[in-house]
Amino acid sequence: MLARISAFLCSCFMMLLLTACSSTTSDEAVPPSYSTKSAAITPTAPRRIALLLPLQGDLGGAGKAIQAGFNDAYQKASIKPVIKIYDTSGGNNNNIDALYDKAVGDGANYVVGPLDKTKVAALEHHQNINVITIALNNPDSSSYNPDLYEFALSPTDEAKQIADKASKAGYSKALMITPAGSWGQNIANTLQKQFQNDGGVVVGNMAVNTGDNLNMKLRTLLEVQGETQRQDFDVIFMVVQPMLARKIKSLINYYHLDNTPVYSTSLIYSGLLSPKKDRDLDGVEFCDMPLTIASEGEWAALRQEMILAQPAGIQRYIRLYGLGYDAALLTQNFGRLSKGISGSTGYLSVDQHNVILRKLKFATFENGLPQPVT
Repeated sequence: MLARISAFLCSCFMMLLLTACSSTTSDEAVPPSYSTKSAAITPTAPRRIALLLPLQGDLGGAGKAIQAGFNDAYQKASIKPVIKIYDTSGGNNNNIDALYDKAVGDGANYVVGPLDKTKVAALEHHQNINVITIALNNPDSSSYNPDLYEFALSPTDEAKQIADKASKAGYSKALMITPAGSWGQNIANTLQKQFQNDGGVVVGNMAVNTGDNLNMKLRTLLEVQGETQRQDFDVIFMVVQPMLARKIKSLINYYHLDNTPVYSTSLIYSGLLSPKKDRDLDGVEFCDMPLTIASEGEWAALRQEMILAQPAGIQRYIRLYGLGYDAALLTQNFGRLSKGISGSTGYLSVDQHNVILRKLKFATFENGLPQPVT
């Protein structure tokens, strides 16, 4: 139990702080909403790769998980480049340019990182990026650099995808439940805007904290009065952490809304199987990466390999392990990104602003276990 709680807390912490061989490529058409383009710098075979990652401090565990995923991907590769890590730990952003220049000066023809948002933002202003560089975050304010690509586990992108999924399923009037605070408000704004763009409307919203009286807040949202409550919605977006989500879903069922569709992002799932607890989430449909929800095939096998081979300190960051694994796939296959790459974190493509996009998979909780859906 302690291991699961620790893993959940680490997962939530990283979501808040960061906002995670031969590869499998795909010749299938890229989904229309995920446009692609070729690299600004002509891709070459990876000979020497620099990883700009934190190895200490608050982000040290995340950096080590990314490094582990990256190395595991290259264990399976036919090409074995030199991989050197440069520690970006510390609060001074001024050293990023110097570290980057040292990495390239050491012969790197691909650079992966940095991870920290502020360091990515600083690197975007660097005037001498001359090798393919894949940053592992999206800064809050972007300053476009044509030679730098952003690859991140973006919670706002996930919010857009659940809005699209609900809209395509025919739902148009939503209640929205998101975390209190600025981070949660950003998710709520993104979700509402995308749903409206798809032709829907959010008719009510609720922001929640761990210590809230959830029953009282939900009664207010549902406008419960005696035996009556509002009926002007056909879908619920519930983008909150697992412990809150389980309680809220139980209350939703109590108010006879167990047949109302509920959509969420990967925030609702710790990434670790916990069927006894997650039974309270039965019926909730959520988006997540193939590495965490695939029940069979390549990504389910990789998840099992990671669980068997990696220590608990890496397993708790499973999604960031996947980010590292896919960063390696990108260095191996950058020239094929215009066709799309099937990765452990999703179907990868790139837009006109050099942002690498992830089209996620969906799953529904059944008997407390995530079951993939189409």
